[in-house]
Amino acid sequence: MPTSGKSTVCNLLAKKLGWPVYDIDRLIEEKEGIPIAKVIKQKGRDYVIKLEAESVLELNLENTILAPGGSIIYGKNCHGHISRQSRVIWLDVPIEAIQERLADDPNNERGIIGLEDSGLMKLFVERVPKYKALADIKVETADKTPEVVAQEILEKVN
Repeated sequence: MPTSGKSTVCNLLAKKLGWPVYDIDRLIEEKEGIPIAKVIKQKGRDYVIKLEAESVLELNLENTILAPGGSIIYGKNCHGHISRQSRVIWLDVPIEAIQERLADDPNNERGIIGLEDSGLMKLFVERVPKYKALADIKVETADKTPEVVAQEILEKVN
């Protein structure tokens, strides 16, 4: 889910492991030359979902950290690739924390696919079962610092 700390935790893990990080939103922004929110507004949800999946399929994920956007669950053609080459960690964040963290982004400048169409609660209810189904490991993030979450992930994967 948005604001779960994916980017921060991924960067911490990358530093600890000495592995590269692939942040899919940043890769899309580099390719398109504009922020992800503008890509979504200008080219649409389906285009971005397709681009996310294509970006992932181009990567060798062994000994890397992948930071996909939360909408990666909609690009089903890349799920097998991710599962074969990596472990999927779900950063489970309570809806209340997401609401609080998104309070400073009323115009969806982050570019969260589905937020404007469905609202946060519907998006949460829709996505959580999908994250659960794809995840190898679940890490609850409520009231934890990114450093604690990263350490917990390292302990669970080793």
